[in-house]
Amino acid sequence: MRYPRVTEVISTFLEFPVSSNMLELACERGKLVHKYCVAELQDLFIPEYGELEGYVQSFRSLLPMKLIKAEFEVKHKQFGYIGHPDMVVEWKGEKWLWDLKTSEVANKAWIMQLGAYYYALPEELKPDKVAAVRLRKDGKPAIVDTIFIDDLNKGFQAFLNFLNGWRYLNGEK
Repeated sequence: MRYPRVTEVISTFLEFPVSSNMLELACERGKLVHKYCVAELQDLFIPEYGELEGYVQSFRSLLPMKLIKAEFEVKHKQFGYIGHPDMVVEWKGEKWLWDLKTSEVANKAWIMQLGAYYYALPEELKPDKVAAVRLRKDGKPAIVDTIFIDDLNKGFQAFLNFLNGWRYLNGEK
């Protein structure tokens, strides 16, 4: 059985009101911003962030924090999927699972995504709290959208429904 990626499953059922080219550019922007934010936490030197400087400045508004793990793969063997959470951090005395976002508007699909990541995490990485963190292009403070356990559970159940639909559409059991 092939283990699909969390984002692959979710994106199958979502329509994006932008061109595929714009969506591709947004994905590339997100990947670079994630890389730069992790570099900030690891005290790595990046000579220039260019047009992404605002997002990094927005991320800096959350400091101090301690990076526990970043950009790693999780696998849920029972339900058969993989995912790539952005980071687990210690922030304000608690362990958090964070997914960094460069979108201005929150999206319910993020709850599904984070629910899938949360339930695939090994015990030693299980966080106290989970959040989508919206980084702002203008450099203003980041918005931490905390996802509470009831919503996380509902999002995970919705993800499992999507996963079953994905398997049906792809001829998998």
